[in-house]
Amino acid sequence: MYGKEFRIHHGDNVTYGGGIGGLTIPAEKAIASWNKARTPYIDIFAHHHQSFQTPRWICNGPLIGYNAYSLAIKAGFEPPSQTFFLLDSKRGRTGTFPIFLSDL
Repeated sequence: MYGKEFRIHHGDNVTYGGGIGGLTIPAEKAIASWNKARTPYIDIFAHHHQSFQTPRWICNGPLIGYNAYSLAIKAGFEPPSQTFFLLDSKRGRTGTFPIFLSDL
């Protein structure tokens, strides 16, 4: 996409136990370590059942919504959603939005 490289992964290798600072600190540490070998435009992952973004990464929202796994990893409640972002050829990522899904 416009010559940019993306690192898309499940996210289970970002170790997070619901601590202070939330997902931010473990994700930043993991990505900084991976970037020593190769630095993509952005990292995209899910696994943690929460929608969150920074300029360097996007954590996709919980497709199935809140469930026993969300409770086990101490994720806050979020309705079923997926993350959508727009990419401009000159400006890069210009917007990131949740797409809320029916929970019926």
